[in-house]
Amino acid sequence: MSRDYSDLQVVADQSYPEVVPQFADKVPVEPPRRATPPKRICGLPPKRFWIVVAVVVLITGASNDDTPSSPATTEADQATTEPTKTSTSTTASLSTRTIIGPTQTLYRDCPSSTDTIYEAIGSSNYMFRKRCNVGFAGSPNNVVNIPATSLDDCIDKCATYNENNNTEIASRESNVCNSVCWRHRVTGDDWPGQCFGSTIQNSTSSGFPVDEDQIKCDSGAWINQEIPGRGG
Repeated sequence: MSRDYSDLQVVADQSYPEVVPQFADKVPVEPPRRATPPKRICGLPPKRFWIVVAVVVLITGASNDDTPSSPATTEADQATTEPTKTSTSTTASLSTRTIIGPTQTLYRDCPSSTDTIYEAIGSSNYMFRKRCNVGFAGSPNNVVNIPATSLDDCIDKCATYNENNNTEIASRESNVCNSVCWRHRVTGDDWPGQCFGSTIQNSTSSGFPVDEDQIKCDSGAWINQEIPGRGG
C-alpha cells in the first residue's frame, strides 16, 4: 500500500550559519593624499614677495633722484692746497704752512709759490710774480707799511693802495706800489708779518733788480704795470 508523502517538508539544519552570497561591487581603496605645501619665494607667499619688491624699487628710485652729485673738490682739500691764480694755462699746486707766533698767525706758501703769478684783488690788471726768500732793490720810501697774514695778502694791500691813489699816481703826486717785501717770520724778526710796498724800476733787459740778501722777505713784483696817464 502506497503512502502519500506530499505533506512532508525538508527542514534545514539550523546548527550552521546561513551562507549569504555577497554581490556588492568591490571598490578599490585609494591611499591618502599628502597635503601640498604652499608655494613660497624667499620664505614669503608669492603675492607678498612681489609687493615687497615693488616697494623697494620705488624707494630706491626716489632716493637716487634726491642724491646730489659730489663736488669735484672738497673743502678739506682746499684748506691745504690751492691752484695759483695765473693767466697762463698751467697752474701750480701750492702748499701753505701755518706759522703761529706769540701774537699773530701767518700763512706761508713758500717755497712752492716761487716764480708763480698771483692776480691781486682778483684782477688781471695786477699780475705779480712771487719770489721766496729774496727782496727787490727799490726805493727806500715805502708807500705801504702794514701788517699782513700772507704774501698774497701783502700783494693785495699793494694793489689796493694803487686803486685808492690812482689819480695821484697818474699825476706823479704819489709813487706807485709795484713791489712788496713780506716778512714771513714770527720770531727773530723786528717786523714779523709786516708788509712793505715800494717802487722799483723794471728794466726791459734785466727785469726787476733782486736783492739776494733780503732773506727775511717773500716778495712780489707787478709784471704788467700800466698806469693811465703815465708810460708805466
